Amino acid sequence: MPGGHLDVTPDPVDQELDLATSEGDVGKEGDVAITCVSQGKPVYGFGCVEPSLRGQL
Repeated sequence: MPGGHLDVTPDPVDQELDLATSEGDVGKEGDVAITCVSQGKPVYGFGCVEPSLRGQL
């Protein structure tokens, strides 16, 4: 977002733990809410976050 930032907040109702990472890390995936202000107006959105493959491609 040029000149600003996005706030990404996980939805605690729809989260899944990924306990099977090869590096022993615990990752989460699930729905998120996204908010920001653009040109003085609030903007809202929704998305899904998934753990990356961390160079495993």
